[in-house]
Amino acid sequence: INFISGPKGNGKTEFTLGLTSALSQGKSFLKYSCPKPTPVLYIDGEMDPYDLLERKDAYEEVLGLPEQNYFKIINYAQQFKETIPDIKEPLGQKLILEQALLQERQTGKKPFIILDNLRSLSNYKENDSDEYRLINSWLLKLRGLKFGIIVIDHHGKVAGGGPRGTSSKTDNANVSILINSVREKGNPNMVMKVTFDKARGLKPDETEEFEAVYDFRGRWVYQD
Repeated sequence: INFISGPKGNGKTEFTLGLTSALSQGKSFLKYSCPKPTPVLYIDGEMDPYDLLERKDAYEEVLGLPEQNYFKIINYAQQFKETIPDIKEPLGQKLILEQALLQERQTGKKPFIILDNLRSLSNYKENDSDEYRLINSWLLKLRGLKFGIIVIDHHGKVAGGGPRGTSSKTDNANVSILINSVREKGNPNMVMKVTFDKARGLKPDETEEFEAVYDFRGRWVYQD
């Protein structure tokens, strides 16, 4: 269970698309390597479907096309009444698990499940830990079934802080990454500061803060 969070408009989705595009093809991303392709199931509750596909096209221009069924996008606009059922409720949880199990049958591998983003996929009360427990219990069940998960979330009002709402959100997370944009006058690229808020199982030298630079043409660069 992993979190990627940041303020609105700071590049959380773009960073995650870059990461998962590489993951689905067994390619390197920033300073990280991926030994073999891993299927990705991207649940999108917010982005305009054409905008998301346009962004994805840039990565396919650089990385090539993934193998069949290795990158699947479920967008809210393609669903009944343009709504993905709330993931705190049994129906929403059941439908997503069914898609993950289908993709596992199609590829022979467990897909990595991306939830983009928590607020768009559920109307849970953000400051109520009991309400969030409904979602957390489901994430634990998915983890028990050996599915990896990335939850994309917004930051709270505190500058540089973690996911907004109840602090219990990341109690069961292995990794929680904070994304904050770096505004550089005259720089046409996207520059973001990447900080590890939680890094269970990682060594100290693997969790140092760094900057990630994106050129909007499918290429990411790591810099200290």
